[in-house]
Amino acid sequence: MVKNTEEKEISDMFEHIVANMATKDDFSKLDKKIGRVIDIVAPMQVDVETLKTDVSELKDPVSNLSSAVDHLASVIEKLDIEYVSIKSQLERYDSWFKIIAEKTGVTLPA
Repeated sequence: MVKNTEEKEISDMFEHIVANMATKDDFSKLDKKIGRVIDIVAPMQVDVETLKTDVSELKDPVSNLSSAVDHLASVIEKLDIEYVSIKSQLERYDSWFKIIAEKTGVTLPA
């Protein structure tokens, strides 16, 4: 009886394997699907290569722009410092003119 049960289990397993085996038609369908995927992916690969080229061509101009912006920021900072210095100097001159006008009796226009 044990042998019959084992034979039955083996037979059931074999039938299951045979029933679930891929057929020629299954492989044909799979081949068509793979072909469609390749048709979609192949142009994308060309697009990716084009993008890589475009990005590498942009590296130098972007670097140059970055350097130019850094230079402009530096110049603006120096101009700002110079402006503060000139403003301070003008305020000093203004106070001197007021002192001189007061001592000489000259009325300064507003």
